[in-house]
Amino acid sequence: MRDDLRKDLETVSRTAASMGMKEFFMPRGKGDRAIADVARIFAKLAEPVKTEFIANHMSKDFIDRLKARVEGIERSIEQQAASKGDRKAATTGSPRLEPKRSLR
Repeated sequence: MRDDLRKDLETVSRTAASMGMKEFFMPRGKGDRAIADVARIFAKLAEPVKTEFIANHMSKDFIDRLKARVEGIERSIEQQAASKGDRKAATTGSPRLEPKRSLR
């Protein structure tokens, strides 16, 4: 999912560069959140010039595909966060062992 979105972003970035559009540059951030943020920005910036992208061999649905992949990444991030929360709750909810008392 992340790799597919990154490839799509790189394609948009290269296509935009060939059209002289400098606002579609790929940042260095590699995390899922950074990739999702960039895809959201690219989709918004591409809307007004969509026909130019299509004329330069981008698919007609490239913006919709970016948006769909962002949703997929965000679902994945949410699931990971929920999973971490579940694990933390499971470990903090377990009874703690009491130290042994001496029998005097």
